[in-house]
Amino acid sequence: MIPEEKKNEVLQKLSDLRKDRYIQILHAVESGSRMWGFESSNSDYDVRFIYKHQGSDRYIDFDVESKIDVIDLPVQNDIDIVGWDIRKVFKLFVKSNGNLIEWLHSPIRYKEPSPLIEKLIALSKSVFNPTALCYHYYSIATKHKLKYLDSVDEVHYKKYFYTFRALMCIDYILRRNEIPPILFEDLLGDWVSRSSIDSNIIREVNTSILKLLEIKKKGVEGMSGSPIEAIHECVTIMIENYKGGFPASSRSKINPKDLEKLKGIYRQLVFSNHNI
Repeated sequence: MIPEEKKNEVLQKLSDLRKDRYIQILHAVESGSRMWGFESSNSDYDVRFIYKHQGSDRYIDFDVESKIDVIDLPVQNDIDIVGWDIRKVFKLFVKSNGNLIEWLHSPIRYKEPSPLIEKLIALSKSVFNPTALCYHYYSIATKHKLKYLDSVDEVHYKKYFYTFRALMCIDYILRRNEIPPILFEDLLGDWVSRSSIDSNIIREVNTSILKLLEIKKKGVEGMSGSPIEAIHECVTIMIENYKGGFPASSRSKINPKDLEKLKGIYRQLVFSNHNI
């Protein structure tokens, strides 16, 4: 949970942004380790939001492609704020961008989504591309393993969570053909009960991860320790299992009917200034 004082600080910063940049904030959430449920006591607050500029002129000008579509503020007082313009959001939505999908489904909200963003969230559940999302998580897992887990004397604990969570997301998508749960412990519970990996490995990993989770939540950001063999072995096995790639999905492209729904939501966002 976000402390009330910190939440109010975030809300004030978003309010200032809205006034200073002449934007409407349509959705604002917590991202990163706090969203996933494995934050340390001093983890940053990773605030992510979707915005629209006031009026429709910006979205119909001939040079619209050259317009800046990101707001990225310097980190202040442990608060990291990044926002994406609706044009960027919709372009990435079509590609099943993993970061965007997680923002849309974050359980920690600073601002409830506008009615049209609610429609976008609902649509994401049926039109996301499972294959694209699997490759997104596979890239995270392999990069983190190579850079932070292999051939090191000490491992930053949070890197285990980033790597293993990504692999559990792949496992979930392949089994259920659904967007994975956001919370780490929800993913872990599902993985433990349904994974096809050897039961002894599952048991060891579950015990190790839960102990590590308790340590991380009580500790501070950047805590590290000796490599944990059970987790490392499981990560290696899972990455190897997925090395051959992922099956193509029938949802590799949004079907015409859903694409029209998506365009309809976008048009309403652009041309309406009330109750969007």
